[in-house]
Amino acid sequence: FLRADKIEKTPSNSKLSILSAAYLQNNSLHVVTSILYIILLVTLASIRAYQFSDAKNIDGSPNWCIILARWSGQGINLLVVTMILLVCRPLITFLRSKKVHYILPLDLHILYHKVCGVLLLLLSLIHSVCHVVNLCQNIFINADLFFIRNNLTPQNTLNRFTPLEWMFSITPGMFGLIPGFAYPTGLVLDLILMLLMVGCVPWIRRNGYFEAFYLSHLLYIPFWVILGLHCPSFWMWFLVPGILFLLYKLAALFRILSGSRKSYVVSITPLASKVTELVIRRGSSFNFSPGDYVLVNIPHISRFEWHPFTISSAPERNHCFTLHIRSAGGWTGALYKLAEDPPVHDSTGEYQIYPENRLKTLFSQTFTDFNTKKRSSVVSELDLRPETAVNLRKEPITVYIDGPHGAPSSSIFSTEHAILVATGIGVTPFASILQSVVARYYSSQQHCHHCGVPNVDVQHLQLGLGNLRKIDFIWVNRDHSSIEWFMSLINRLEKQELSGLLTVHLYITSAPTSDQFDGLTLRLALDTFYLTRSKDALTGLKSYCQAGRPDWQTLLQSIVTDYRTTLYYCGAPQAAESIQPVCDSLNITFKKEIF
Repeated sequence: FLRADKIEKTPSNSKLSILSAAYLQNNSLHVVTSILYIILLVTLASIRAYQFSDAKNIDGSPNWCIILARWSGQGINLLVVTMILLVCRPLITFLRSKKVHYILPLDLHILYHKVCGVLLLLLSLIHSVCHVVNLCQNIFINADLFFIRNNLTPQNTLNRFTPLEWMFSITPGMFGLIPGFAYPTGLVLDLILMLLMVGCVPWIRRNGYFEAFYLSHLLYIPFWVILGLHCPSFWMWFLVPGILFLLYKLAALFRILSGSRKSYVVSITPLASKVTELVIRRGSSFNFSPGDYVLVNIPHISRFEWHPFTISSAPERNHCFTLHIRSAGGWTGALYKLAEDPPVHDSTGEYQIYPENRLKTLFSQTFTDFNTKKRSSVVSELDLRPETAVNLRKEPITVYIDGPHGAPSSSIFSTEHAILVATGIGVTPFASILQSVVARYYSSQQHCHHCGVPNVDVQHLQLGLGNLRKIDFIWVNRDHSSIEWFMSLINRLEKQELSGLLTVHLYITSAPTSDQFDGLTLRLALDTFYLTRSKDALTGLKSYCQAGRPDWQTLLQSIVTDYRTTLYYCGAPQAAESIQPVCDSLNITFKKEIF
């Protein structure tokens, strides 16, 4: 009865201009970094263009095609090495740990990677068109005269070569790291770049075709090699970033082969709204912070695919960590099917996931050991031993892990007032954060020697929470079933009196609102129940579950405080487009999770 026949979309807030004072103030680091990078890009490209400013056409006029081709080519070199550094995840995590994100916008490294990719496509188009025009107006007409005009001395006459030989063969022996490779490799580079860009189209990723994105991105390896053959100076640009990226990949490969990042599935459970709960054995060397994410490879599903997922359990829990993964087709769909109907180990001897020994859901016993000031895992060590898994099935489900890697929400304890906004499965980083907050709260408790009543050591609590003084948690979901798997944690959070630290706001967008005739009676009944029982009729929580989408302007204005406020968002990009302008107008720092 919670599903409305027709859902009316609330109008989004008007977007602030990027030139507005509010936007510039709230995004000053991003704006300054972008401007400085554009200046660097234009300066280096212009220096290269100046070096070829004396290029001539066969009629003796300035050859602007060559000048512009060299200008764009230098920009391509800078953009490629920048894109490499931006996806070198250990480097980003290391810089974040050294507080470099206060002077560089590391939280936007994926956004910058995408922008550099678009600029790369644009400059590649300019570069290719300029060279094709130069071929048509100079080399195809009189190649020997063109090279004489530009003080180049080919070993043999070049007029005998046809346009097809210039474009598709190396026989002319001019240009490139290996003479003659420039034009053929340029065509191949354009083709690879087009395939890369097609695989990056947002529609492909949003509709469950992650494999297309992943496989197309593997073309970066031949792209770098061929670009080195195309441009003799590329290797000087590529040397340092390429070595860093190679070391990152070699280190990841070594950890996989050595087994230090090899783990096992302890439990796999299908939850509501096509969400899979994956509990993974945690090694002693695997340390992460709340909000971190990992790249996961499960050979049982695909040997070569790695997918990023945020860790949804607290780092204070030992022995295991948990991922909550929404099924979107492809790899995640196969994972959900595996959890939904796991084949039992049978007489054939093939390994299968055991259905009867599943763990309870992640949040059902979150605080069991914290109540006694113990930080051992809720899951017994017996259930987590590899040999136990071997007894239950011939071979455990193997998982390879790359990470953990830092994310914007990892810096939550450095802010004073944190507003956590999640839509749908975007709640996973905040699940980890909220559990960690509660764990730190309980670790600050001291029991009275006389009566045994626990009291909070305020100084210890402030030390554990850093600068954090207030948390507002806002979760927007389509329907009631989407929040069932998370209900246990919220319920326990409300039962723990956290000294006014946490406030929960829940929204269900498909529920009829009070301004709809068919939902008016229902809302009145629910409101009456809440007023008389002090809890929500649908969820059983103390927090009232609102119907419809939030009015972000009104909501954020009502919860903003005098503390330094940061809003952390994880979820659908459409909501972020409405929230960020409001944050800019209220001087709230906006940070968005981007994978």
